[in-house]
Amino acid sequence: MSKFREGLDKLSKAIQALTKGEDTDFQPNTVVEDVNPPEDTLIKQLKQEERISVEIIAEPYVVDAHGHWYSEETVKQGYQDFDEVLKTDGIPMNLFHVKDVEDGSITLKDHYVLPCDCTIGVTPVKKGTWVAEVQWDEKTWPMRSTPLDNGHYECEGLSIKGWGTILDNEID
Repeated sequence: MSKFREGLDKLSKAIQALTKGEDTDFQPNTVVEDVNPPEDTLIKQLKQEERISVEIIAEPYVVDAHGHWYSEETVKQGYQDFDEVLKTDGIPMNLFHVKDVEDGSITLKDHYVLPCDCTIGVTPVKKGTWVAEVQWDEKTWPMRSTPLDNGHYECEGLSIKGWGTILDNEID
């Protein structure tokens, strides 16, 4: 588990315990006086030295690249289902919806649902968004980290190869 994920887990547990009035390991004297509000929480999108990118898998009530959107409950259920299959059967990474990558050149390091609103890189992201930390090898890293002449990247996102039922609902 990444240090970031461990920190998120500890923070989430402390907040849940405090809201329930339970005792925690939280020490009031360790609070930094200039704490940023949750909407200012920043996650570095590209960790250059480790060749890790933090990618949005699904964000509640935001239309994705395929024109679909998901409720917060659907995102959580998708995360849980994916995690179960990942742990039991494994799921290969996939490039451009056409090629499974099973040679270790792209590796899913961790994935989780964000416990608060935050910013990934320069993108504001809602609480309940499912994100993934992906490590790239030296050959594939430039596809994600080096912009093309038009400012875009050769690979700008991830797909979990998910499937589901498309309902005829619209976002209000």
